[in-house]
Amino acid sequence: MTERLWLDISATEYHDLPAVSSGGLKTYEKAGPLEYHAAYVAKTKVSEETTAKRMGTAFHQAMEDPATWENGYVILPSVIESPLLVERVVATFSETSKAKQPELGETLNMKLPSHRMYVDLFTGDANADGCEVLTVEQYEIIDLQIASVYDNKDCREFVGKKTSSNVEMACVWECPLTGLAVKALVDLLVGDTVVDFKTTKARNPYEWLRDVEKLGYGYQLAHYLYVTGKPEFRFITVTSEEMLKTGSHCEANLWHGVPADLTRWHDKNISTLHAIASHARLTGEFEDLVDGQGVPFAWHNEGWGEDNPLSFDYFSRSDG
Repeated sequence: MTERLWLDISATEYHDLPAVSSGGLKTYEKAGPLEYHAAYVAKTKVSEETTAKRMGTAFHQAMEDPATWENGYVILPSVIESPLLVERVVATFSETSKAKQPELGETLNMKLPSHRMYVDLFTGDANADGCEVLTVEQYEIIDLQIASVYDNKDCREFVGKKTSSNVEMACVWECPLTGLAVKALVDLLVGDTVVDFKTTKARNPYEWLRDVEKLGYGYQLAHYLYVTGKPEFRFITVTSEEMLKTGSHCEANLWHGVPADLTRWHDKNISTLHAIASHARLTGEFEDLVDGQGVPFAWHNEGWGEDNPLSFDYFSRSDG
């Protein structure tokens, strides 16, 4: 595989591809071969599903594929509205039960067992239909985040060029230095610019720059450019649900990477790829990934999560 392959596949199909992703690099670098094997080879370790992750996924879906967003999410009303669900909940009560039964028109109160059961049944039915559930408040937050992106003229320069054929694009390539298959799932590709959407708790540029280093966003940036062969990268960030609930103002920003930083991030990624290739040849664990000899490098974990000194030279912020 010498040419880069752009594949029209779903996110699930992408994650099943036997190739090294940015997340895989991060796992191997931070936790080592055993964690990498459990998460990406044996797939016996599944990352915990949190509200923050669910909201981040929903925001990505809304930005990348509005049709799927509209059809793939169901709003949970703040009051009990379904007679059928009420009947199903009541049917679980014994004749002697003194627990409060749900009533139509009541405001949902998750402290009540019967209300929690109502929500569980509502969610189960939605999931059975292939839909995810959001509360009214969460849906309004997603709408606010989307509006913030489109209100920023610099962000709009990129998201205004979205089409059905340039969002959530999967790219696979063979790393010529290691023989490993590598992959990237691009949120948006505008010309030769890779665009990635992020929700963030950062309240100012300094906190965002810290997260770029501490959360590994810089290494993701370098990996995506390496896999895709594209020269430009932009982050579009928007205030996260967690911060909005604390009263923070919702804002979107466009961030520009500086090539000088790419060298450090890229070199770290290549070193990790070498480590994976070396481990694969020694153990045979990652044979699906290897199609070459590679160069043996010892596993190390320096770099990830460090509070490295940062300055505005790392990124420039575009205010809309």
